[in-house]
Amino acid sequence: MFVSTMGNTPLVSVVMSVYNGARYLRQAVDSILNQSYSNFEFIIIEDGSTDDSMAIINTYQDSRIRLIDNVVNLGLPTSLNRGIREAKGKYIARQDADDVSLHHRLQRQVEWLDSQENIGATGTWALEIDMNGRIFNKQKFIGDPESQLQQLLRDGLNPWPHGSAMMRKDLVIDVGGYDERFWYTQDFDLWLRLWSHCEFKVFPEYLYKLRRVPVETTFKKLCQSEYFYWAVRQFNEKERIDFPDVRECVRNKFPEATTKHTLHLAKYWASLALFALKNRRWAPSILYLLTMLKALFFWLVSRALLNRVRARN
Repeated sequence: MFVSTMGNTPLVSVVMSVYNGARYLRQAVDSILNQSYSNFEFIIIEDGSTDDSMAIINTYQDSRIRLIDNVVNLGLPTSLNRGIREAKGKYIARQDADDVSLHHRLQRQVEWLDSQENIGATGTWALEIDMNGRIFNKQKFIGDPESQLQQLLRDGLNPWPHGSAMMRKDLVIDVGGYDERFWYTQDFDLWLRLWSHCEFKVFPEYLYKLRRVPVETTFKKLCQSEYFYWAVRQFNEKERIDFPDVRECVRNKFPEATTKHTLHLAKYWASLALFALKNRRWAPSILYLLTMLKALFFWLVSRALLNRVRARN
């Protein structure tokens, strides 16, 4: 259960959790600190990282940053709930530790929520970027509420990127915050529970850069599918349902799900090439195809060397 701790200022609490996100963390932090809008606090939850994430955070001397140290890894939903409990703002803005908010993002969203009391949650269109920060796709999201709900229930697609969301804190508290059983897909579950309490509206501008990184295993995707089932079932039955530990079930049912794909990098660059071609971004598509071929070549060489070693033994 949440207890409201709202004060007079700041108006916005930006909440970001980081776990082993050192590679892109500084880009994410800088994108918030350099916003055109200034009346915010920046709550960063360090979720038990084993890389240099904490060291990077400690290089900042900005008074708007409030650091919460989990010491051990508690997971994204638990970390976000800790941040929301500590938040002083009327609005909760999300930010993911590997993404980038564009300069006017907070300003545009605050103006919208201030002027339209019926809107309880909003997100933005997104520019999809690769692991090196290159734009390869533009995502526009559906603005019609009924179409949004159909998209949620039928396809399991969020109305906007989680990190681009801004929500009214009192509404998030009213529905109980994030369900901490949802290690993944916690945003999808939250949107379904918020649906009957407010109106959703997509801000029709590209104000967020959503990073796509290589996926080495099928574990997360399989878990997301199970979480999707339980979130939709709870929504349809209009009550909280007890369900087993999804991650444990997936591990037991699909023991190969945690095995790393040997071709994951080649598949990653191939998928980006298709997106770039679809958007008529010719230069990136050619670069991605060449990078895919390079990854495939190294895989073939390593496999040949491995087979040679095995043959000798």
